[in-house]
Amino acid sequence: MVVHIAYQNVNGLRTKVEEFRNGVINHHAKIICLTETNLIPDIYDAEIFPHGYSVFRRDRVSSCKKTGGGVLVAVDDSFKSCARSDLACEGSEDLWVHVHHAKIICLTETNLIPDIYDAEIFPHGYSVFRRDRVSSCKKNGGGVLVAVDDSFKSCARSDLACEGSEDLWVHVSCGSFGDRGFYICCVYLPPSDDNALIAFLASASDVINNHPDDLFIILGANSILGQRL
Repeated sequence: MVVHIAYQNVNGLRTKVEEFRNGVINHHAKIICLTETNLIPDIYDAEIFPHGYSVFRRDRVSSCKKTGGGVLVAVDDSFKSCARSDLACEGSEDLWVHVHHAKIICLTETNLIPDIYDAEIFPHGYSVFRRDRVSSCKKNGGGVLVAVDDSFKSCARSDLACEGSEDLWVHVSCGSFGDRGFYICCVYLPPSDDNALIAFLASASDVINNHPDDLFIILGANSILGQRL
């Protein structure tokens, strides 16, 4: 995955807010770092950045100088980010931000329906695989989802699914595993359904035995198994 990071000493942003905002819209960098922003609290984040960024600022609010100073980091909302003020150096204008981007996300009990599109749930840059609960005597619950960062090659393996279960199998290829890649299974097993558990375990065992040289990661089967621990 390539992350586009932009840095600029803006030498005062207050008089360039509209010009800068248009530049962000036209050149959508994932992470933007600015120094000498010269911002004050009266200038809001939404005046500088369009929707879709988390903005962290350390404005220069106390100084013998009337201008200058101030730092800013803006992170695209497709990344999880948080300020780490505990890392800052007292007396300096340093701003620390922790950025995290999950490569693979697995969800159970999504309760999604086809009318809800992938783009409503995930930002651009993910391949989303779903097995929604479209037929059940229950009105809610169930459903599984796997989202894989597009820096990995991924494909659904519906041929591995267990009939009658809500299991979703995805094959993922990445450089760390060479051409072989690995399999992820995300499964929802409703509580107090021993038959579903037995059927899934038998099916998953067959899949693994038929692919002895591959790596498998199975997630989500905790509603039943948790009762037996």
